[in-house]
Amino acid sequence: MITGWDVYWITRLDVAQSTASCLAWLSFMVLAMVLFWLGIHWGTKYTSHEEGLSDFTKKYRKPILIPLICLLLFAFLSVVIPTTKEAVAIYMIPKIANNEQVQKLPDNALKFLNGKFEQWINDMADAKKPEK
Repeated sequence: MITGWDVYWITRLDVAQSTASCLAWLSFMVLAMVLFWLGIHWGTKYTSHEEGLSDFTKKYRKPILIPLICLLLFAFLSVVIPTTKEAVAIYMIPKIANNEQVQKLPDNALKFLNGKFEQWINDMADAKKPEK
C-alpha cells in the first residue's frame, strides 16, 4: 500500500542529493576564501594572536553567522518543500494506487484480452478450413 509519505520521500531524494553536493562544494570554496582572508587579515593587522582572535570574534561574528544561517535555512527549505508537480504526485499517486477499481483494471483487461485471443484463434482456424 503506497502512502503519500512514501511518494514524498521518493520525490525528495534527488533534491537532497543535489543540494548536499552543491553545499559541499560551496562550503569548501567559502572555507578556502575565509582561510585566505584570515591569513591576510591577521598577518597585516594583528601582532598578538590572543588580542586578534577576541577582536575578530567580536567584530566579525554577525557578518559570518547571518549568511551562514540563511544559507542553511534555504538549503533545508529547498529540500523539504516539494514543487507543485511533486505535491500533486504526493496527493494523487496513493489515491490511484490504493483504489480498488484501479486494481481491478488489470484483471478486466486480462479477461478482455483472453476473450479477444480466443476469438482471433477461432477466426484463424475457421479461415484455414477448406470450404466445401
